[in-house]
Amino acid sequence: MGNNKLFTEFPPVPTEKWEEFIVKDLKGADYARKLVWNTIEGLKVKPYYRAEDLQHIEYLSSNLAQFPFTRGKHADNNEWDVRQDIREKDPVKANAYALDALNRGTTAIEYKSTSVDSCHAYINSTCTTWNKSIFDPYVNMLRTTIETMSAAIAGADSISTAPFDVAFKAADDFSYRIARNQQLLLKGESYLDKIVDPAAGSYYIENLTDSIAQYAWQHFLAVEEKDGFANAIREGYVQDEIAATAKQRDNEIATRRTTIIGTNQYPNLTETMNAKIEKRGDCGCHREKGTEVKTLEPYRGAEAFEHLRLATEQSGIRSKVFLLTYGNLAMRRARSGFATNFFGVAGYEIVDNNGFATAEEGVKAALEKKADIVVLCSSDDEYAEITETACNMHKGKVRSIVLAGFPKEMVETYKSYGVDEFIHVKTNVLESLTGFQKLMGIMK
Repeated sequence: MGNNKLFTEFPPVPTEKWEEFIVKDLKGADYARKLVWNTIEGLKVKPYYRAEDLQHIEYLSSNLAQFPFTRGKHADNNEWDVRQDIREKDPVKANAYALDALNRGTTAIEYKSTSVDSCHAYINSTCTTWNKSIFDPYVNMLRTTIETMSAAIAGADSISTAPFDVAFKAADDFSYRIARNQQLLLKGESYLDKIVDPAAGSYYIENLTDSIAQYAWQHFLAVEEKDGFANAIREGYVQDEIAATAKQRDNEIATRRTTIIGTNQYPNLTETMNAKIEKRGDCGCHREKGTEVKTLEPYRGAEAFEHLRLATEQSGIRSKVFLLTYGNLAMRRARSGFATNFFGVAGYEIVDNNGFATAEEGVKAALEKKADIVVLCSSDDEYAEITETACNMHKGKVRSIVLAGFPKEMVETYKSYGVDEFIHVKTNVLESLTGFQKLMGIMK
């Protein structure tokens, strides 16, 4: 049995056959547009990979732990240091934190200080701050777990998992413990430290790794053409490239093509965070204004949406959004759910409903609730039955009338009735909510 291959009774299926079935299922839809993921960096990620996709990757023929080390430095394990970064000015407290961490499984310690430069004896992987959020902060645990796992799979020498709450406060005993245990679980339960090059042979990961390497090499050559990294920095080339990518990422977050759970999508409607945020000092990177070298301003992707919601908390004004649901059950529920997520990320109070038999009934309920914003939620066809009546009855009594969806052929007609805005999947949510914040007097 040991030498028998599984599923030998099933004949192999060539790629051409798979493609034939995929094209058939697409029913005329564009293959690349529908199934190929184009990353912000311009990498094209196919919907699936097979063994034949590994044939062109040269580094796969290299040996483990041998020059040029394209498959890592480890020969018989994937061991790494569980590292804890201690951010504490008081040396007594810092030492106590370090001793506790070592007793609980940490194998490497670094003291972080904004006043002392530090040197690293080995390469360390740390979690990014870009995707961390203030709202729904426990989701940060999932983000740091994925990042820690990625570093382990990549063969890092040491890994520093960021505490989940560092976006808005100094880490405490609980967040330090969770950060440390994330690595211990990946070692003790997933055994990622026992397997050399754990991603070896993965059609997808190997191809993605090769794509990233090729992309990075093109950037390296571009920098070399500018007489090296230092000169590229002086010219502002590196900063401009980073700024262009940051602008694209900001736009994807604003339009929710990139989701930050709990921040720009699926918010916790009852959550408040303003009182939990601690004022933070300078990051210690000593940025200077007015220098001959263009500087970069570090920030997190979630900050723009957090600014909206924190402004709502700080203002003491919680605008009320009434969902006037009507008609087709599936469509009204889908669009009321969309509207809930849309206005919920700004911290507004959402009043949902099971559905109204008439527009008049819905308007009466909205006025009784003293709604600031009324959102019509129905199917495109059924909007024709309620929009004019709803707009006429609400006129002058609510701050804004919104329609969930974009019935293209009727947009101008509905605007003439009094619909102020249409919210849909292509809406720039950040821009739209900023406008509502100004309308409600929450922001200037």
